[in-house]
Amino acid sequence: MVITFQLEELIVDNQQFDAKRREVEAWLGRMEAWLSRIRPVGMTADVLETQIREQKVKLCFTLMVFSLNKINFFLVLVFSC
Repeated sequence: MVITFQLEELIVDNQQFDAKRREVEAWLGRMEAWLSRIRPVGMTADVLETQIREQKVKLCFTLMVFSLNKINFFLVLVFSC
């Protein structure tokens, strides 16, 4: 009985590890794809200014989406009670 229980625990641990490994592999694939799309950092003032502007727009958009998701979660939480 004890050995069976230990084997079952090992199987569960292995499944959890495998699931987490797949998550990490998927994340790593997304990061590699992202890295392949980004441009090198500019060396002149005009290129740097353009890149800074682009990053600000991306950051603002990301924050807006995050805020909207947070608001939606809060509204669902409040009105579901």
